[in-house]
Amino acid sequence: MSTNRYIILDAMGVIFLQEDDLREVFMPYLGKHALLFGEGCNKYQLIESTYHRLTLGEINSEQFFRSLNIAQPDLGFLLQVTLDPAFHGFISKLRKSHRIAVLSNDSQEWVNFRNPQFGLPTLVDPYITSSLLGARKPDRKAYEKTCWLLGAKPQDCICVDNLESNLRPAHELGMRVILFRRDNKIDSAYPLARSFPELEQMVNEWR
Repeated sequence: MSTNRYIILDAMGVIFLQEDDLREVFMPYLGKHALLFGEGCNKYQLIESTYHRLTLGEINSEQFFRSLNIAQPDLGFLLQVTLDPAFHGFISKLRKSHRIAVLSNDSQEWVNFRNPQFGLPTLVDPYITSSLLGARKPDRKAYEKTCWLLGAKPQDCICVDNLESNLRPAHELGMRVILFRRDNKIDSAYPLARSFPELEQMVNEWR
């Protein structure tokens, strides 16, 4: 079914239960295996800054691991995330009336390794990463380029994210926005959903 309505979901904190994959999942592995030397070297700050370069497409995955002196990385650490069990039901219902996309600050190489393990290529089209765009959320360019890739007008898009800072530029661009929080956060300037059933209801009310 063709449609010109789009739902643009964040990955971490929305379709995945983990809110910050770098700190919650990747750092335990990278911090343990990275061999970094030098006076005053802060291992975790260096990992984070190098990761940001990776997710901007400035370096590739091989260069990322080489810069941390990780000779034979086991990419299995990328799979230590949990897909929300309600996501499949949400997709099966909403994809009939909307095109479902993901916009994530991530490495396209890492996504291409991880996503087939969760069946995401058949659920989401497309899965857009910051490394592909050369811009990370909340940079307005990330949303502008996403609209261009989708062939969509901002006013035809609903942007869903667990961070208000990521929703602000989308809202300013003209998208409808929804804050997705599983915690008890109630003080928000944006419409709030705490689960995929709630999100489905909100989307249907906006038809």
